[in-house]
Amino acid sequence: TIQTYQKLTEQALTQQPELVVWPETAIPFRMDFPGGRQHSLMQFVQDKGVPLISGAFARGTNPNREFNAAFLFNSPTANEPLDIYHKNILLAFGEYLPLGETFPALYRMFPQVSDFERGQKQKVFTLSNGRRLGLSICYESIVPSFMRKVAQQKIHAFINLTNDSWFGPTSEPYLHAALTVFRAIEHRVPMVRVTNTGTSFVVNHLGKMSSQTQIYQPEWLVENISLPAEVQLTFYGKYGDWFIYTLIFCLCVGLIGLRGKYASVPL
Repeated sequence: TIQTYQKLTEQALTQQPELVVWPETAIPFRMDFPGGRQHSLMQFVQDKGVPLISGAFARGTNPNREFNAAFLFNSPTANEPLDIYHKNILLAFGEYLPLGETFPALYRMFPQVSDFERGQKQKVFTLSNGRRLGLSICYESIVPSFMRKVAQQKIHAFINLTNDSWFGPTSEPYLHAALTVFRAIEHRVPMVRVTNTGTSFVVNHLGKMSSQTQIYQPEWLVENISLPAEVQLTFYGKYGDWFIYTLIFCLCVGLIGLRGKYASVPL
């Protein structure tokens, strides 16, 4: 797996990108744990001289559990991760079992279900040039309330790392991808979406998508991104769903008024 990503990265580096992004679970082991594989990968980043963001595993607060995480390796100081984000919203029946913490015996009954620990903070990665990147992993990016918390930290762009291998070569990767585009529009910041089995692309601050990688085809994509010089919260970023709730309230009041107006009158 690592060799595949390294080979694709070397091909992409011919276009001289300023940042390399690998998807969720691209590194199939703990990256915050010392070892030969970890050292080899960090050395690769240092040799290439370009910062890397990648999905990997991280140690949990309990030795028997792990976080599904994203790591920032910022060369030339790639001897250790510069920053780590722990996934907040886990996938039920894939990354955790509902009621599993209350009834641990359920995990013994369903050993195929992972028992990841849940992250608690919306982490921002800051590059050496001062650009702030808001992280999300997989379907966190389709939850507007969560992404609003990320955007409120005055980010210059969203980074979304995804694993869509669960669904195979179906329409799901395209549907999942389409739902993430709205986050860039809501907050007027671009989004980089990188997926292990496709489809990967870049969305600008107006929702325009770049070319897309195919699903289940090893590919790399280099795109230019226009980042805002000064980050400002949008109306939605400031007030969230307040406008929608107001409309719903007005609709309910209107319906109640109509019901009273046309209520049956006894003869």
